[in-house]
Amino acid sequence: MRITATAGVLAEQLTWAAKMLPARPAIPVLAGIRLDIAPDQVRITATDYEVWGTAALEADTTDTGTVILPGRLLADLVSRLPASRTLTLTTEEARVRITCGPVTATVRTFPTDDYPDPPERPATVLGTMAAADLADAVDRTSVAVSNDATLPMLAGLHLEFGPTGLVVEGTDRYRIGHRTVPWSPTLPNPSEPDGDKPVTALIPSTALALAAKSMTGTLTLSADLDTEAAAVLAVADQTRFLAMRPLDAAWVKTASFHDKALNEAAVQVVADTGELLDAIDRARLFADTAPVHLTTGPDQVTVHGGADGEDASEDLPAAVTVLDDGEPENTVAFSHRYLTDALRACRADTVRLLLRRTPVPALLTPETDDASYWHVVMPVRQ
Repeated sequence: MRITATAGVLAEQLTWAAKMLPARPAIPVLAGIRLDIAPDQVRITATDYEVWGTAALEADTTDTGTVILPGRLLADLVSRLPASRTLTLTTEEARVRITCGPVTATVRTFPTDDYPDPPERPATVLGTMAAADLADAVDRTSVAVSNDATLPMLAGLHLEFGPTGLVVEGTDRYRIGHRTVPWSPTLPNPSEPDGDKPVTALIPSTALALAAKSMTGTLTLSADLDTEAAAVLAVADQTRFLAMRPLDAAWVKTASFHDKALNEAAVQVVADTGELLDAIDRARLFADTAPVHLTTGPDQVTVHGGADGEDASEDLPAAVTVLDDGEPENTVAFSHRYLTDALRACRADTVRLLLRRTPVPALLTPETDDASYWHVVMPVRQ
């Protein structure tokens, strides 16, 4: 068998597929990238058993068949060749010879029988959406995802495929990022056949970020359904297909935290996002691992960090509205990292903070009336 393609085009797809390869493969063949050769087309596949990535590209081919090559070696080699040069891969018994201009290399192949069969596309098409919208939602909510490997439910992003929008949420127990983006459901109401619950899936955030950042145009979302939850979720664009196995964990009821922060707020603060971020960045130099404090007053919010004679504070103009029977003065402490992440994820010139007088979750939203993004942050108890 022979494959002839432009080195740059092949390198782009191989580099993407190599991101699916496990760091420590359970079996040797999982270190390989599978090439399925068909007339005028090559399909590239890689997996770690949890995430399957497949990319298709046009190429001149002779014969048909399958070959498994060392994934990272192949991707690294092809990415170092001149992008505009023509590259040829030729199978020779248990090896493949690679030629590109003056460069010649030979790599061993893995037994094709040892490689697991790639999954078929899931049977149920849930709907379509713009790749840019998925990327926006993942980027703004993944800041709240936990890095603790012992708590798998907190390492994922929760997707809810509702009739009016795709809801993406992440949490690490101390904060919640929520984003609703438009999509076009294929089903009138994408729900479990005998019920009215939207289809949901808890997907590893790293896998979903890979889909969001590497795909373009219009995405098709499909699933193999297990009741109202997705047993396998797939995202595909014109050339790439990513199948992901959801995490087997229950999701927290995030709406209750949002509603409590919204309905029981004592003070509302509307301030310039950039000014607030800059003030927190200066205050945290004195706070180290300690929290920064926000103190509200008439027409201002004060950002303070530090103690014991080494501290900094800064008064910022703000629209402060008292929502209970108390006074405008109120102090709340936050992790400066959590607060900074939330403010940046709002992506608005002006931010609204709803604060309580007791250390319970605070709500941050863009000042606009658009409710598609919100972020709940738990204050630090003092």
